[in-house]
Amino acid sequence: MTADHPILVTGAHRSGTTWAGKMLCAGNEAYYVFEPFDVAKDAGLEGPRWMPDDLPYMFYHIPVNSPSEYEPALRRAVELRYPLLRNLTRIRTPRHGGRLCKDALSSQFARLAGRRPLLKDPIALFSAEWLAQTFDMKVVVMIRHPAGFASSIKRLNWHFNFANFTGQPALMDGLLAPYKDQILEYARQPRDIIDQAILVWNAMYSVVRRYQETHPDWFFVTHERLAADPLAEFKPLYDYCGLTWNARAESIIAAHSGNDNPRDVAPENYRAIRRDSQAAAKTWKHRLEADEAERILAGTRRVASHFYPEEELDGH
Repeated sequence: MTADHPILVTGAHRSGTTWAGKMLCAGNEAYYVFEPFDVAKDAGLEGPRWMPDDLPYMFYHIPVNSPSEYEPALRRAVELRYPLLRNLTRIRTPRHGGRLCKDALSSQFARLAGRRPLLKDPIALFSAEWLAQTFDMKVVVMIRHPAGFASSIKRLNWHFNFANFTGQPALMDGLLAPYKDQILEYARQPRDIIDQAILVWNAMYSVVRRYQETHPDWFFVTHERLAADPLAEFKPLYDYCGLTWNARAESIIAAHSGNDNPRDVAPENYRAIRRDSQAAAKTWKHRLEADEAERILAGTRRVASHFYPEEELDGH
């Protein structure tokens, strides 16, 4: 039964996975598990987290039908068994202690209450097939307009470390094979942040396009479609996940997406999810210079045309 399946919400980073994941938890039937694939040392994160030990790379790839040494730890996350003892050694500040108590207690209550685990993890994109197969997950894949993605990367000044790709031969020779030469070139010779965003978007969403072809049972949705009419568009997403669309979910989604919310937030609050969703989906039009937007749309058009109609890729 659908209600027995854990849920994975993935896609590229900065694609709306946090918003979608938390809104899917709004009905109080799913429990939000934050990014077990995130690598603390690479992301600048400290303190408690869901994995007892870091994975070796950001965007770590576990090939489908392959065993993984990380399966036991990931299984504990899927079962909402928080690594309390390991996280006691990670406390450096009072805030860390508070987060540990909150996550340990809330996950324990959620498990006892039978809530569905929802893993929100764009960093797990290249392991989505393995996760779905290993844990029988329902998979939601978020797609974001390439100019929206690039504008967010530019504003946050998130330069990409291509060693996370080149250090994984199975990934480079498999899912990323069409971009292998270009990735190796960018790893040798750094490019500006717009060119980086173009390559990363193309690489990630070429994989998503492959997933669309091989996994028709997954749910693929653009950030812009959800943002345009959240109450209408989240309902079929709830249905797909086997979650109950109730008054609580409807109220929370409306409160987090209405036009009385800000259309944008300060860069340091990049994880904030209370936005005017319709306006937020178009912020790239004032964040990017005209030549940047033109370069992004031209550089991603071949892949983006699989997800967006031509009128949404003309820069207007």
